[in-house]
Formats: sequence, structure tokens, C-alpha cells
Amino acid sequence: MLTQTPKELEKNYIEIKPIFSEGSIEVYEVIDSSGNSFALKLYKIRKFFKKIIKEIQIGIYLNNQKGTETSFIKYITSETDINSKYTFIIYELAQKYTLKDKLLSRKYFDEKLSKIIFWDIGHKINNLHKIGIAHMNLNLENILLDYNYNIKIAGFSSAEFIIDKQDGIKEDIFQLGVILLQLISGKCDKKILEDKCLKIIKKGDYEFFWNMIEIGSNKEFSNEIKELINIMLSIKLPNGQEWTLDEILNKQEWFDSINSVENNNYMIETFKQIEGLD
Repeated sequence: MLTQTPKELEKNYIEIKPIFSEGSIEVYEVIDSSGNSFALKLYKIRKFFKKIIKEIQIGIYLNNQKGTETSFIKYITSETDINSKYTFIIYELAQKYTLKDKLLSRKYFDEKLSKIIFWDIGHKINNLHKIGIAHMNLNLENILLDYNYNIKIAGFSSAEFIIDKQDGIKEDIFQLGVILLQLISGKCDKKILEDKCLKIIKKGDYEFFWNMIEIGSNKEFSNEIKELINIMLSIKLPNGQEWTLDEILNKQEWFDSINSVENNNYMIETFKQIEGLD
């Protein structure tokens, strides 16, 4: 539950709208005196100060990399004081919907739409890896759609520089595998899905796993997408294959027929249709 709006916010913004609260983090849409809107993430500083500083460092680093402005929610500024009760991080407000909002509206996405969405997200995270950052918190809520239906990645509170977190790439690939499974099956509870996936996949019983997913979704999936998800979900196992996102995106048969321009238009039109049904 959102707390009473801190006085520090009231001094700086003419309008403050709560968006959501999760644990010790609260997120607001704020409007300054010039009418500019931002997303403000409010932390309880005494508990999360080191984590906040890392998030700010990641935001500044991303801002200094070429080509990131269309892929990731932009860090704007922050106010930190270790002696204060609160600290704020300001991001651009580019959100129209989260990907979870769209999935809940549709129940699940067909393989074509799922492929287009995953291709876009996968390339953005692959580029993130190439500049040395692992996201570490990929989920449907952290994938946003702006007003032109462009996908942007948010939620860098758990991000790490890869040099400091060598298994960060594996974690991102696993989380992307969970997201892809959510898109095609409509199963949105990440924790339950992850727990079930890991328990079954650790036993190597992929056939039972897919029987369970297909029965629960009342649909069948192609062998190509099953193979892809098997690879991604097993990457963190001791005997898991060592894949990069480059290899996954460029060597998997499921992506052979993808065309970025035509498919991007298909994605936009589909999202518009879903929106019209809401």
C-alpha cells in the first residue's frame, strides 16, 4: 500500500499520482511546474542505499551508451541522502501498458506474436549484454509499451555489471525463457511457473513438462518453440548448455522466418485490436 505522499515530493511537483507499490518501493507519476511527466521511484533509503547507488550508476552508464534511448527507460536524475528517510530516482515516463496488461487482456498470444515480441526484447537484452550489463529482473511488469507501441525495458533495480556478476547472462536468458513461456501459455504467475519449471526440468522430463503446459493451456506448441524454451530454462543447470543470446536469436529454427518490418506492423495492429476489445 502506498504511504502518505512525502513532503519532499510535494515541494517539487505540482501533481503526484500513485502508480503501484511493492514492498519498500513506491512508484508515482509526477508532473513538474513545466508540465513534464516522469516516473518517480521512491525507496526507503536506510535499507536499500547500496542497491540504489548501483541502480543510479547503471542508469548513468546507459545514458552514455549510443542507441540505448529507444530500448530502455531513461534515467533522469535522483536525490540521495543517507541521512534521509526517503530517496528518489526519476525515470522517463514512457509507459502506456506493461506487457502483463496486454497478456491478461488476451489470455495468451499466438506463436507469431510471441515470436515478434520475444525477438524485439531478446535483441534489446542482447545489446545490453554487449555493453556489459545484465538486467537480472526480467518480467512482464518490467517490459513496457509506449504510446507508439514501442517496447522499452525498465526495472534496473537488480541490474549488475557483467564483470561483477559472471552468471548474469544465464539469469537473463532463463528469465527470458520464462517470459516466452508466459506469452504462449498465458500463465502470468512467475514464481509458480519458475518453481514448476525448475523442479521438472532438473529431472530432465521435458515431455512431461510440455504435456503439463499444453493441457493447462488447452493448446499445442511447435517443436521449434519447445526446443528453444528447453534450452533457455535449462541454462542454469550444472549440465546446461553454454548459450549466448546471440546464438539463441541467430541459430534457432523458430526465428528463421522472421521479418522485422512486417512483423512490427503485425504486432502494432494486434495490440490496437486488443486495446479496442478492452
